[in-house]
Amino acid sequence: GDSGGPLICNGHLAGIISSGHPYGDEVTNYVDVAYYKGWIDDIITET
Repeated sequence: GDSGGPLICNGHLAGIISSGHPYGDEVTNYVDVAYYKGWIDDIITET
């Protein structure tokens, strides 16, 4: 499916698809990337 796909707003990553309806006719849920930015930066720095 599309889980993990990006939500782009004004050329910036704003969210990642968490769950959605397979036919696109219902609301899709996104994870707010800004909320996890510190954690993402820590993981990237470690590798």
